[in-house]
Amino acid sequence: MLIADAHAVGRRSLTRIEAAKRLGCSVTTIDNRIRTGAIKAIRNGRLVRIPLAEIERVESDGIEA
Repeated sequence: MLIADAHAVGRRSLTRIEAAKRLGCSVTTIDNRIRTGAIKAIRNGRLVRIPLAEIERVESDGIEA
C-alpha cells in the first residue's frame, strides 16, 4: 500500500535497501511486502521510501521471508 503524502514523512524514512538491511531480508522481500500491503511505503515518482515508524512496526511484528 502506498501512502499518498510523501512530504509528511520528511527525513524519517529508509530506502528499500536500507529497510532490507535493517530487517535482515532481501530487497525482493521488501518489494513483495510493499506490493501485498504488508509494508506501507511512499512513492514519489520512481523513489520509494519506507517510513521509520513502519520499519519499527514490522520489527515488532516480525517479517516472514
